[in-house]
Amino acid sequence: MNKTILGGLESTGKTDRILTIGGTRYTTGGKYRYMLRDLILDWETFLNVYQESLDYDHLFSQVVKLLNIKENENLRESMIDVIQEIYKLPAKQHLLCMMKQFMIYEPVSIAIHSIYIIFKHHFENIVKSYCSIRNAYIEKNKLNDAPNDWNYLINHWNEQNNYYELDSSSIILLFINPPKGIKTEMRFLIKGNPHTTELMKAIKKYHYTGFCPKVPHRRLTELLNFPFQEFKNAILSMDKNISFPNYTQIEKEMRITLGKKITKPIINRKFNIENPPSGLKEKMDIIKWYVSKILEMRKELLPEAKLYENYYTDMAEQLQLVSDKIVKLLKIKNVD
Repeated sequence: MNKTILGGLESTGKTDRILTIGGTRYTTGGKYRYMLRDLILDWETFLNVYQESLDYDHLFSQVVKLLNIKENENLRESMIDVIQEIYKLPAKQHLLCMMKQFMIYEPVSIAIHSIYIIFKHHFENIVKSYCSIRNAYIEKNKLNDAPNDWNYLINHWNEQNNYYELDSSSIILLFINPPKGIKTEMRFLIKGNPHTTELMKAIKKYHYTGFCPKVPHRRLTELLNFPFQEFKNAILSMDKNISFPNYTQIEKEMRITLGKKITKPIINRKFNIENPPSGLKEKMDIIKWYVSKILEMRKELLPEAKLYENYYTDMAEQLQLVSDKIVKLLKIKNVD
């Protein structure tokens, strides 16, 4: 096994930083080191096991997995060209490839998920409160509008969620405007009440997509498209005693906290680009040479990777401060 590649990737045995999000403690730092070490171990083991019986199909599959290359119909024939392009990438691009492959930004994703969950529960409670307030309004004013049975809705939505294998993280937010072909079953309108009409229009534009750790910012933004203002207007038109959070204050606090700039690392490292040795003639030998060189280059990026790990942890800590403020500002009597 090639000790020159693995050397320096051993575990330090030290915990870099502890991050507490939503009551759960996470260890951050060192992920790039141990995941790169695992990649190199896989590569070295693969070469040792198949050194006498290696064929192109096995090599191709291993390289695609190892370097996280997106397959296409021409890749098999153009593998050397693709590997060569990867090898010649600037240091920053090599590092960004590894950040994505190893999910080094995971602390940020976890922190955003914490904020996502807070708002998700709040919006679910708004929908539930709307159902209750609407029912009380209908009964008080002896209206002909049909009420909602919340327990029935929850059971029905669970059944639909299972039947269509939707695996939704919020049946409430999904089924107020469900996927095409599925009826919501929940009634929102009150005849003669324009605020409920506006609410229905807003609901028809809202689609709950759930959370994805690979695109956390996008999914949080999509969640925040929830028509809380239209719900608020409709609820207050039926009961003026209901109190809501100060959403303007929440937005202001988020902007203030997130406005504190965290400087992204600058990558200045330059690699010494070489050509494969002239003695390498076989296609598979050339590919193996490039892959080994790429792994060596990425090992050189350990100091820069450390900077990025700290950068993402700093961002996660900032987001956790936002989360703490949101929790305090959403603590209210009626709609929480």
